[in-house]
Amino acid sequence: MTRESRERCHIVPLRSPALATLIVTVAPAFIGCPVTCLNSLRLAQRQARPARVNRQLGEFHGPLFALVEANTRIYRNPYEKYVRSDGR
Repeated sequence: MTRESRERCHIVPLRSPALATLIVTVAPAFIGCPVTCLNSLRLAQRQARPARVNRQLGEFHGPLFALVEANTRIYRNPYEKYVRSDGR
């Protein structure tokens, strides 16, 4: 590389404090916006998991409880009606 080509390729330092301030304030905003969006999405998914599990448990335990309750009543009703005097 010649000296002339090296001089053309060098990076010019920021000499304007206003430009440096603008870059320092705008860059985190552009970086922070997608990070905040992804964090909100992850949090919403995390909160949806327990709601889904609770719904599934409700759908399972509701009918299960009804079956157990019905079977208990079917068993106890004749049992109470025809109990022997000695308790057996």
